[in-house]
Amino acid sequence: MRLLPPLSWFRHAPVSVALIAANVLVFLVQLALGVPLLGPDSAGLVQWGANTHGLTLAGEPWRLLTSMFLHIGVIHLLVNMYSLAIMGPLVERELGAPRFAALYLAAGIAGGMASTLWNANTLSAGASGAIMGLAGAYFALLLATRRHGGPGHAAALRQIAQVIVLNVGLGLAIDGIDNACHLGGLAGGAVVTWGYVLTARRRPVAAWTVAWLLLVSGAQYGLLRWQSPDTLWYERVLHDSVATVERYSDFDTWWRDTPPARRNDALSQAVAAWQACVDTQRRAAQRALPPADQQLASHLGTYCNLRLAQYRVNQANWSGSGYLVTDWRYRLQADQTWHAVAPRLSQRLAPPPAGTAP
Repeated sequence: MRLLPPLSWFRHAPVSVALIAANVLVFLVQLALGVPLLGPDSAGLVQWGANTHGLTLAGEPWRLLTSMFLHIGVIHLLVNMYSLAIMGPLVERELGAPRFAALYLAAGIAGGMASTLWNANTLSAGASGAIMGLAGAYFALLLATRRHGGPGHAAALRQIAQVIVLNVGLGLAIDGIDNACHLGGLAGGAVVTWGYVLTARRRPVAAWTVAWLLLVSGAQYGLLRWQSPDTLWYERVLHDSVATVERYSDFDTWWRDTPPARRNDALSQAVAAWQACVDTQRRAAQRALPPADQQLASHLGTYCNLRLAQYRVNQANWSGSGYLVTDWRYRLQADQTWHAVAPRLSQRLAPPPAGTAP
């Protein structure tokens, strides 16, 4: 029994071959750079471009594309590439290379969008959203041509329907599978292909096809723009405040590491950074944030304000006397406040668990 399709299967499927090669190449580059064979950890996935709610919708939509070529280990890669090797040429021969390429990307992005909108705390990576889109596309093609199909048409329609139901069922039954990505890709592939069927009846076909793809792309972009709430704004600006805390919270170490010739300018930059932190947390209080983020913004704002006071006192003492008499009053208050800030901040910034979509 042959498990792999023969090379002749790929004869008229250049895009499928290129997609498989691109996925394998990304994985080989990861291995060459030291990523374990079983895949990177959560932090590594984020660095490599995995799809996650807090970053994708907060100004990094390119993750919808990069995550399609990123896999969480060799087993994840092999399962997806085997599926792509079977489904890719099958659909590509029906649609042709240009429309197939557009379908694959649109379905993959649709799957990624479904994942990031449904899963607030999951990292997603893999080609399965796009591959499920190919299954949805083939189902749509068979459904649209069922009246003109041959004897095996109904059987093929039942088989692809069974494959879809099986994959969705496994996604619901097994932990760690991003079923939202599967369903989003499935729906995206079916919708794009149904549009192909409708535009094929109009002339000129190419112009109508391009118009349909632009409409789909515009809808996806509009949904991304619409899903940019205050929570995602806070996700983005919180990292700037954290960078300030990490750089300036330990005044003694920072002061010792700063060259004496630069201390005046460095103090001004530090004061400006703490002021920006205070302003950001105050603006956050005016946004529609969840209660946990509201509490974090309140405590972090108080902490930054105390550090700002500490640095201003130190700046005044340094500028006025030429030597530094450090502040202790605001420093001790800031240290005490940090005990309330640290656990909330750690919980807010904890990396989400990795979720695959094999």
